[in-house]
Amino acid sequence: DHGEAFGEHGAAGHGFYLIDPVLRVPLILRQPGALPEGLRVAAAVSLVDVTPTILALAGIPAPDDVQGLSLLPLISDPGAPRYRDRAIYSQRHHKTSATIVVHRGDHKWVFPPEHPPSVFDLATDPGENRALVDASLLAEGERLLEDYRASNRVALDQLKGSPPAQPTELDEPTREKLPRLGYAE
Repeated sequence: DHGEAFGEHGAAGHGFYLIDPVLRVPLILRQPGALPEGLRVAAAVSLVDVTPTILALAGIPAPDDVQGLSLLPLISDPGAPRYRDRAIYSQRHHKTSATIVVHRGDHKWVFPPEHPPSVFDLATDPGENRALVDASLLAEGERLLEDYRASNRVALDQLKGSPPAQPTELDEPTREKLPRLGYAE
């Protein structure tokens, strides 16, 4: 569910960074007889794609309200435009605000809450060292950000009609492990 930073942009670890060494994580799937061995696909995908992919591998249709796409079409066409051209979103909350990152194709937009947005061309600047000054790219990023916010509003409206989830009680060994893994303070 995360990568790891080893000094890029002065970052170490994975807790608070939205740089590509933390965001880009290999997804490894194995199902003998159904998935070809050794196939590598470079398309960027999202954690929301895992559920519909596992359901598809199990032969179970995904419910209509499941976010994400099954990744099985990438097996026959690793460069499928539907996957290559889609926006992948990441978000990090801090207190009452959030930084949102959008990846689409070779571009990455960063929308911090208290600073102007940035856009990077990862094909020519994989280290995210030189923000581009390009009004049309920034406008494209703003449109993608608004799409993300609109889809979140729809999802939130759907959740409002759902019964509240009951909290799960964690055992002591699990509570002790979570801070060491960076998931709780």
